[in-house]
Amino acid sequence: MNREYRRCVLAARARGAILLECVLALALFVGAGLAILTMIDVAVERARQTQSADIASDIAASAIACVEAGVLAPEAVQGAVSRWRPDLDRGATPAEGPDAWYTTVQTTPLDEPGAVMMTVRVWRGPESESKAAVGAISQLVRLREPPEERVESAGR
Repeated sequence: MNREYRRCVLAARARGAILLECVLALALFVGAGLAILTMIDVAVERARQTQSADIASDIAASAIACVEAGVLAPEAVQGAVSRWRPDLDRGATPAEGPDAWYTTVQTTPLDEPGAVMMTVRVWRGPESESKAAVGAISQLVRLREPPEERVESAGR
């Protein structure tokens, strides 16, 4: 009987050890899975931020190019981007609301006539919310005279 009892105890211990190993393995897999899901979440958020920064820098560069070419005045590229660049994302970006793009333009005159330091800040969301810039570009720009002034000076 003593031998039979010992065999039962050893078998119970073996079953307990196997159960403990299974529980530890399951905990390890769950922990690893949660860590991987967290890393995926972070990667997706960083990808969104990078995409937004790319779009913002494109908008800022477009604004500076339009002013530099004399197509628009610096004041015209301020506010909702959809007013002066309707092709942005081909209608995927709304003209107003939390997903709309907005700009502010700051010009600082320089000693050279017509030359200014132009800074364009771009952000996403209504103008009334905080203007945390998604992107900004500063560049020296020579302002061209508006088209109607060029026509008048050519006629003289």
